[in-house]
Amino acid sequence: MKRYDDTMLFPFDAHRHGLESGEGRATIRKLNKIHSHYGISNQDYLHILAGHLVCAVDWINAYGWRPLCDNEVRALVLTHMGIKDIPKTSS
Repeated sequence: MKRYDDTMLFPFDAHRHGLESGEGRATIRKLNKIHSHYGISNQDYLHILAGHLVCAVDWINAYGWRPLCDNEVRALVLTHMGIKDIPKTSS
């Protein structure tokens, strides 16, 4: 349960403060430090990114008060986590 809670709280906290703020960057640094001990591949990070963010974009576009513009989608996938080769589209 703690892992699930942390999985939900870290991104919330980072976005609450803003990814460019000192607090938001500190949250991302802490998350990166936690994951640095596991040797997670870039491909695995891309899989998680897709699961967490692409699904969120699809949900917002389907049920939000308006679809997200391209700049908003780019802002959501900007993670500062060192993930490389993020696809421009889901296809």
